[in-house]
Amino acid sequence: MKFLLRYRAAIVFLLIILLIIGIGFTEIVSPSKIAPEHQLVILNPLDKNNKNWKHRRFNKKKTTYQWVHSALGGTVKATGNQSASMLYRNIDMPIANCHTMKWQWYVPQPQQKSDLRTKGKDDAAASVFVMFGNPGVLNLKPVNVLRYTWANRHHRVGDIITGPYQKKHVRTIIKRTGTLDVPSLASEQVDLLKDYKESFGEAPTMNIHGIAIFTDNDDTKEPITAHYGRIILECG
Repeated sequence: MKFLLRYRAAIVFLLIILLIIGIGFTEIVSPSKIAPEHQLVILNPLDKNNKNWKHRRFNKKKTTYQWVHSALGGTVKATGNQSASMLYRNIDMPIANCHTMKWQWYVPQPQQKSDLRTKGKDDAAASVFVMFGNPGVLNLKPVNVLRYTWANRHHRVGDIITGPYQKKHVRTIIKRTGTLDVPSLASEQVDLLKDYKESFGEAPTMNIHGIAIFTDNDDTKEPITAHYGRIILECG
């Protein structure tokens, strides 16, 4: 039974990667659509009619994603329901020109039992996925993924974790841990090119083909809420 559960989890994680990349699900954002100020707003929580973001679930229950306005400002609020699902958007960006990514997020309390290195415990309080390459349509193939995660304090900021699924293709980078003293959106900025080289040991050869936000609690079953603010790619 444990083997079957682990096998199913591995398949689910592969499906996450393939579905985010799109295989024709959403509009593709191309370099020609970058604003004159050389910023591409990937996620705008103030836009409640953001049709470019699609919801995909990976078990019987869905994480609830709501466009809300609170003391934090405009955010996409994710609420776990012993679930695993995500919002994703397809894009097509050359990383050489667009490798600075900025976003805001907030997690009141990460899951205390979560361990992102261990199968069956790897719930993410909040994650931002960046996918490199297109898996194709007929001959599906895995693609490399950077996963920036807000985790509990059993993890260390800056750690790059391999596994527990798709060990060749997925790297989890611990960007923030624990709780904040004052509830507010935390701002992040990363160099995707630098992080990719550090994570995979070489420069990327594929465009950025998808970005997703992901909160789940199907393993630990611990209550979880996360807020996602604006996600921006800077180019130029």
